[in-house]
Amino acid sequence: MGSGTGIISIFAAYKGAQKVVATDINRDAVDNTERNILRHGFNEKIRTRLGDLFDVVGDDEAFDTIFWNTPFGYTKRANVDDLERAVHDPFYHLTRKFIYGARSHLRKKGRILIGFSSTLGNLKLLKKFVREAGMNMEEIFGTCCSEEHPVRLEIFEIK
Repeated sequence: MGSGTGIISIFAAYKGAQKVVATDINRDAVDNTERNILRHGFNEKIRTRLGDLFDVVGDDEAFDTIFWNTPFGYTKRANVDDLERAVHDPFYHLTRKFIYGARSHLRKKGRILIGFSSTLGNLKLLKKFVREAGMNMEEIFGTCCSEEHPVRLEIFEIK
C-alpha cells in the first residue's frame, strides 16, 4: 500500500516474492513506481494499481504479507492537503480502513506489516483497531532518530 517510489515492492521482489501488487492513490507515485520496476527488471513480477487502499484489490485476492508505511500522524483536522496526507491521517480513518481491509485479504498464516511512529502517532488507537479486527500486534523493529524533537519509528507485525 502506498507504493511511493516502489522501493518496498522492488525489495520484496529481490528477496524472492513471486508476485507483488503495488498500490497508491497518487498517480505520480504509481508512475514513479512503474519506472523503477522497469529499471530493476521486475515488470513481470510487480503490478501497479492506482487507487485507495483495497479499493483496487479484487475481493478474491489474498496475500502472504501486506505492508503499509502508514501516514501515522494523528490529527483531528479533516482538511489536510496532499503533502500533509503523506504523514497525517485525519481521525485515523485510513488506518482503520487499512486494518480491516488487510485482514480480509490475508492468506492463512499471513501477516500485516505496518510502519508507524509511536512518538508522532496514536499507538493506543492503532492497537484498538487491531483488537477490534480480532488480531494481535507486536513490535518487530524500532529505531529512534534525532531531529528537532526525537522521533521513534517502528514496524509492527499484525496477525
